[in-house]
Amino acid sequence: MQGVKEADRAALAGHLKALMDITTCHLDGGIAYARQIGMSLFEAFLDVEERFQRGTEATEQEIIDELRQVSKLDCLGLVLLADLLYFAC
Repeated sequence: MQGVKEADRAALAGHLKALMDITTCHLDGGIAYARQIGMSLFEAFLDVEERFQRGTEATEQEIIDELRQVSKLDCLGLVLLADLLYFAC
């Protein structure tokens, strides 16, 4: 990342990590990639369910707002979902 401004390095590092993760998922072929997508989606589902089952003082809307903030940073999840939909068609 030579030549990249210090302020832009964090954003670039996040994008590079997402690209490396996608590349790693594709290394073992299409079925392994689909399995990885399924596992990622199931883990995300369980994470959301766990947040609602914790029994905290937070309201449902506060939990939803928290999840929206978390999902803004999950670029890999969006790309994996887009790939799944593309390959399913």
